[in-house]
Amino acid sequence: KSEQIEQWTSDYPSRQSLERDVHSQTLFTYHLPESESEEDKKVIVGIVVLNDIQEDEYKQVPWSTPVSHPKTLCIHRLATHPNYQRRGIANELIKFAETQYAIQHSFHTIRLDTFYQNKPARSFYESRGYRLVGNIKMPKYREDDVYCCYEKHVELLPTS
Repeated sequence: KSEQIEQWTSDYPSRQSLERDVHSQTLFTYHLPESESEEDKKVIVGIVVLNDIQEDEYKQVPWSTPVSHPKTLCIHRLATHPNYQRRGIANELIKFAETQYAIQHSFHTIRLDTFYQNKPARSFYESRGYRLVGNIKMPKYREDDVYCCYEKHVELLPTS
């Protein structure tokens, strides 16, 4: 929220939703590898939630595969601590999702949404090869705001 983008509210993401993510083992954290002290290495500077849960509103989007497709990974709650932004942390988390998690779990497609006013995030996803496939409103989060939906196909490694 340091760039004054009102994507998230005081209610979302809630502590309860993040605790649920931790409990379900879908929340992944990023720590600075170059930290000199052991204490600094414990600081969480980025998070991402990876699962196959698609918002109900995703049914309105013209995805390349049906919403019911079982091999679709969804990226939720990608965030970097404001003091550590612009250091490639979001890139590392997305790279992990695409090149490790998605492949290890045999996902074929990755989907995500982002607040339409979050131009830095939209540019970031597009620079990583995500394709804008539609826009939706999600009243349970923000009544009148639009979210841009992105999709990317995973390059699966051949199995031997």
